[in-house]
Amino acid sequence: MGGNSLYFAQQLAKPKPASLIVYDYLLNAIVSGEVLEGQRIVESDLAKMFGVSRSPIREALKMLEIDGLIELIPYRGVVVTRITPKEVRESLEIKGMVEGFAAWAGAQKFNKDIIAQLEAILMELEKYIKNGKMQKVQEANIRFHHRMVENIHNERLLKYYEGVAKSIRRFYTISFTMSSGWKFSLSEHRAILNSIKKKDAAAAERHARQHAYNTIERVLSRLEKKNNVAVKSDG
Repeated sequence: MGGNSLYFAQQLAKPKPASLIVYDYLLNAIVSGEVLEGQRIVESDLAKMFGVSRSPIREALKMLEIDGLIELIPYRGVVVTRITPKEVRESLEIKGMVEGFAAWAGAQKFNKDIIAQLEAILMELEKYIKNGKMQKVQEANIRFHHRMVENIHNERLLKYYEGVAKSIRRFYTISFTMSSGWKFSLSEHRAILNSIKKKDAAAAERHARQHAYNTIERVLSRLEKKNNVAVKSDG
């Protein structure tokens, strides 16, 4: 977690509580893979690193625990949770339900401007895939789905969706490391948007849910390969 002091100093200039700054930093470190599964997070180290008391550190850790990204293990302390097949399936199923509803509602509600925004994001996604810019690919993917959910104008659903989406972000780090997987994902995104353009709500929902289930299989496949490699390395 290099460069923390500079990062924290820059963030302090913004009107944001220290606990949220620490939370955002740790969240990004975990989902990006900079802080690995099973790695310990030490309060005193973070307090020293960021030049704050332990109070905002603990608040940040509580939020990460609620998100399901860390856990307290006896005799080890706070550690980053390991990604399990059960977590992958359950989390992505919930995400798919929300996105399916958003696609269904969007086919009935979205105007030309919103559709144009979604189309522009997919054009960016395609460009980033071709250039192999995987971080940008992930960001564009998140924006596409978030834009759909936020534009059905259900604030409670959006807040719930954002909470679920946080913990899911790290799945993509392990599952979509190559452009080949994203090419299939891009075609699925286009199927969703094409149905929305045609105002075919049933098809839009079906494609969105199928996309979620396909993502589950892609993530589980990569997770299995990752775990097999880890077992061989340990052996």
